[in-house]
Amino acid sequence: IFVLSWKKIYIGLTIHTRIIIPQLLSNADIKLEGETNEKKQFYRRNHCRNIRNFISKNNWIIADRDNTAGDNGEELLKYIKKNKLVKNVYFGLEKNSKDIERISKISKVINFWTTKYYLLYLNSEFVISSHTDNYITMPFGRKQIYLNFILNRKFIYLQSGVSIGNLSPLLDKPVRNIDLFLSSSELEYKNLLKYYRYDESVIKLTGMPRYDKLNNKEKNNEKIIFFYPTWRSEIAGPGLPRKQGRPYRSDYKNSEYFKFFNSILTNKKLINKLKEKKYKIVYCFHPIMKEQIIDHESNDVVEYVSEIDYNGILNKASLMVTDYSSLSFDFAYLKKPVIYAQFDNEKFFKEHIYLKDIYFDFNKDGFGDVERTPEKVVEQIINVIDNNCKMDKKYIGKVEKFFKYNDNKNSERVYKEIIKLRK
Repeated sequence: IFVLSWKKIYIGLTIHTRIIIPQLLSNADIKLEGETNEKKQFYRRNHCRNIRNFISKNNWIIADRDNTAGDNGEELLKYIKKNKLVKNVYFGLEKNSKDIERISKISKVINFWTTKYYLLYLNSEFVISSHTDNYITMPFGRKQIYLNFILNRKFIYLQSGVSIGNLSPLLDKPVRNIDLFLSSSELEYKNLLKYYRYDESVIKLTGMPRYDKLNNKEKNNEKIIFFYPTWRSEIAGPGLPRKQGRPYRSDYKNSEYFKFFNSILTNKKLINKLKEKKYKIVYCFHPIMKEQIIDHESNDVVEYVSEIDYNGILNKASLMVTDYSSLSFDFAYLKKPVIYAQFDNEKFFKEHIYLKDIYFDFNKDGFGDVERTPEKVVEQIINVIDNNCKMDKKYIGKVEKFFKYNDNKNSERVYKEIIKLRK
């Protein structure tokens, strides 16, 4: 799939991008000695333009997280393969991912941080992902600014969930230069246009591909309560190179976060109700905090997991308890009850990754009751169980108002918007 001239360029190169890029620009560097920075940039850009015609760009790269699939990327991949829409499509995963076996039955898999991946990236037409980490948006590091003059590849951001606030410092045009930015509701769409430096040609209202696989048939529901709190920047350890996860924190049990959720999950009144009604709690850690699972111990009514089939648990569970996770939108999309356990609302939006511009008010716009104390959360869980886990009519109305589409055609709309970028 790679042009012969590119093979020659890369003979003897290591996979380390700080070696690849300087060699890529080596011909331009001949002219750079004694020149100003402005002149150096000029020569490098011209050199990149001159070799642009040697690149074949007929490949698609799709990805979710570095080591897992199961998000919007995988669902879009399934739609593309099922309808035989793209011949050269690859799904990106690290070589030790447990999902490789499953995904390889659907599509070709490319391993991140390998020579083949870098070559494929250079020869890609579209790079599509539910995340914007550097391994998918900037695999060649800071010098990719020069490489972009050659590639002209388009980056499509599927999102990993409904955006509730302003993340422009992480996603704005000067930072990620997104070519297609997808949204799921009118409210979200307007917020993205307001706070991000993209216009209507980039931000599109399509719905998320993974919603196509959500099934709200009542017969599928099991007596499962799905706990899924999001992560905290002040608790998670430092980032790991080439990883989305964080290392284990030995002081995790001292956090207010641990104490709050642990007091709910060990509440005797709740445990008795679960046993009486034959319910079970499945508590899943956010991928960034999954190493903390060793600080918890599963029992007859509470199971702690670090990985899960999200579509599977969303379709099966009867109730979801979270704090701020965007997965609550998926669950509400199914018109099943949600409880928001928010002990640190003001602190979270002040210290986490969001700016102060939060368009989604959980108290006003949310799809369930918001509680601040463990006792109140327990009380609400018991109330919902006693009501056979039915979503209140007022929240059903909010769900129907919030989501633009509920027709299982999100992947189709996304694909059509991607193809338009060719024009």
